[in-house]
Amino acid sequence: MVKYTSYKGVNGLLFNDSPEKAIEIFGEPNDQLTDSSGNLVFTYKNMTISFDKNKRFFYFALHPKTAAKINDVLNGWTLKDIKPIIALDSNPQESSGFIILRDLGVALVDFNTSEDEDIHNKTIVFFRNGELKKSHAEKPFKF
Repeated sequence: MVKYTSYKGVNGLLFNDSPEKAIEIFGEPNDQLTDSSGNLVFTYKNMTISFDKNKRFFYFALHPKTAAKINDVLNGWTLKDIKPIIALDSNPQESSGFIILRDLGVALVDFNTSEDEDIHNKTIVFFRNGELKKSHAEKPFKF
């Protein structure tokens, strides 16, 4: 099970840790690449871990059906299941297919679609403090 603590890290991998620390905790990745922004990306079966140009951990994407606790609250993969996590944020926002929970350092991708049972495109993203800039297109999220 993946355990995330807001703005701290995942399973002992702390934001700003090195790729070597990620390998120590999660093992060798299935694949690694450099994205178009120059970030190092490790891919695993159920997750993706990204490191900035300075090789510091800043982004973690959890793939569908992976069990996780977010600040000790168990996640699910439908909007109904994820409501307890959304409720932890004082000002959830919605923008371009994301529900953004800045209090938690979490972005929920494709959870605001009407096809709630189709989880294949859904992703839960944990991000380092200051990584996700506020967009002018954001609006308050309502259930």
